[in-house]
Amino acid sequence: MNEIKGYEKYYLNILLTYLDIEPEKIIFTESPDFKIIVNKQKIGIELTRIFNETGNPPLQAIEGDYNKITNYVNQKLLKTKLPPLEVYLLFSQNPIPRLKSKKEIGNKIFKLIKRNVPDKNKYIAIKNDFENDDIIPYELSNINIANFPVLEKHFVNTSSFGWVNKVFSDLIQSIIKKKEIKLRKYDKTCIKFWLLIHTGGYSGASMFEPSNETISHNYSSKFNKVFFMDNFEKKVYSLKIN
Repeated sequence: MNEIKGYEKYYLNILLTYLDIEPEKIIFTESPDFKIIVNKQKIGIELTRIFNETGNPPLQAIEGDYNKITNYVNQKLLKTKLPPLEVYLLFSQNPIPRLKSKKEIGNKIFKLIKRNVPDKNKYIAIKNDFENDDIIPYELSNINIANFPVLEKHFVNTSSFGWVNKVFSDLIQSIIKKKEIKLRKYDKTCIKFWLLIHTGGYSGASMFEPSNETISHNYSSKFNKVFFMDNFEKKVYSLKIN
């Protein structure tokens, strides 16, 4: 399994957990990305990642420091015997104080991760209460740690600073329409086709937090079901379609 397919399987597992489905078989394909066998029936599932190509420019100087910390933490994790983890770090938009070193902050985050490794197929989200800089450095606002067996190595990432997208029903509709073009090429032995639109990566163009308006919108789709997954919160929404 290549790295891209590994992450797609990770997103698929979150969807199946949300739906409380344990497939008899998962088949890796390309058109669609996966086929699952449920009650001896085949369902095709296409995955696609959502981007906002009009995102705001990042605060590059501050981001550069936080990217270095992120890479440092990732390298520290690679030297451990911990199970492969996906770690998302959400930093504040304030510059690092001159008296603090990036290595010092990185070591605190590394220790925080080691103390909070989730059980298999679980994830935890920790918010900073800003009461103890030694436990959670003040530069860190939130941290998400996931332990899913599909991961083959540690993956530590952070976001570019930008506005979080909340109302984006037009963008979702556009993605659905683009994906529908491929439907006629899909395996005709599938009785249903589902589309999973997911966030992923942590650039400013990938930060989405759907509003009630976005979730409750009635979308037009030829897919039998369409889902939206917020990878940061590990939430899945079943979208209304007609």
